[in-house]
Amino acid sequence: EPYAKRTAQGLILGPDGEKMSKSKGNVVDPNDVVDAYGADVLRMYILFMGDYGAAAPWSENGVKGCKRFLERVSALSDMVKGGDVTKELDSLMHKTLKKVTSDIEEMKFNTAIAAMMALVNKIYEVGSITKNELMTFVKMLCPFAPHLCEEIWETLGNSGFCAVAEWPSYDEAKT
Repeated sequence: EPYAKRTAQGLILGPDGEKMSKSKGNVVDPNDVVDAYGADVLRMYILFMGDYGAAAPWSENGVKGCKRFLERVSALSDMVKGGDVTKELDSLMHKTLKKVTSDIEEMKFNTAIAAMMALVNKIYEVGSITKNELMTFVKMLCPFAPHLCEEIWETLGNSGFCAVAEWPSYDEAKT
């Protein structure tokens, strides 16, 4: 075979649950979504909307939810406090990193994003995050929202691109 692994992506259906068609008038133009919400939001939503290989209907509310999530991520820089590790986040950070790493390899992007959303909720509950933890989180999120992550990466004082930075490792004992 010409490749070791074959993956078929699912069909994105119109908001009415039917196959998108100009004649049906249910086509969503991705350029309009990028203009309204940004490329990262579109990318995040497409990867979050369901199983990568299954058909899923377009949802404007889902797009708005991804926008809210990325806005919350953008505000994490304001929550950075000193120290190496936030005790309340340590285990969840390692569990999330393990899940995201595994899910990316298995092309389960929606569950990887859901795990990162749960982590962000916990960060907001705790009220702070260390610089090192934020850098780890930004590396995890970068494949899904590269523009925002590169911007945060730079504001954290890093040189080079986040996208080519070494992937973080997790401690199995902390998962």
